[in-house]
Amino acid sequence: MAMSRSSTNILDRPLGRSGGRAEGSVVSLSAFAYIYSELVQYHQQRAASISELERRLESAGYGVGLKVLEMTAYRAKEVSGRPWTIILLLDAHCSFVPPFSLIRHRRRDPPSRQTKRETRLMSILHFVSSSVWKSLFGKAADSLERSIDHADEYMIIDYEPIASTFVSIPPDLGQLSADAYVSGIVAGVLDGAGFTARVTAHSVKVEEGEYTRQGGNIIPGIPPRKDKAVFLVKFSPEVLTRDAALER
Repeated sequence: MAMSRSSTNILDRPLGRSGGRAEGSVVSLSAFAYIYSELVQYHQQRAASISELERRLESAGYGVGLKVLEMTAYRAKEVSGRPWTIILLLDAHCSFVPPFSLIRHRRRDPPSRQTKRETRLMSILHFVSSSVWKSLFGKAADSLERSIDHADEYMIIDYEPIASTFVSIPPDLGQLSADAYVSGIVAGVLDGAGFTARVTAHSVKVEEGEYTRQGGNIIPGIPPRKDKAVFLVKFSPEVLTRDAALER
């Protein structure tokens, strides 16, 4: 039986969105859950403690964050005129996520580009909690909050973290946050944008009546979670000093 194959290689497809989403941008949730579960088990077998396991997951996500920043920033550019030719190259240093490196070839009459590089602390946090979150999970983060006690700490809150939905934590690893991989992605995005920060993931119990999603759970057939993912972002002193200088 003959099989029909697309004449266009997936690596030759442009990153530009069509019809609201880029072709191939949606990943099967079951496939992601399986691969992510294997990733957690792989590092669990090689970690001597919970903290080491979380560091391993954060390290695995950090390189992905650098690539996500590159791809999200490119898609956010407003392009007018004729399109550019985009060549995608595989980078073997990035695991489980399409690791795209961009090489732009200019055609005749190159398009005018309106680019914006975030230089303020709150702007980059809004970029992460909205644009980056939508690119990764198809929705924005549920909340972005600033710590009352520490001026250098912010919290990105997700009541329905997809990464840890299908990961069951054994009793001996009760304090483990399976969302540490996502915190590594956030750290990579911030570091790549010039905002050095320490990002950690925490599972916090959802209080009764604290959160009610309109339209039901984001994943059909899955009951509402009893805990939320809180990504604590602690910026380095030089980032705060620079941001304060820009306010003057």
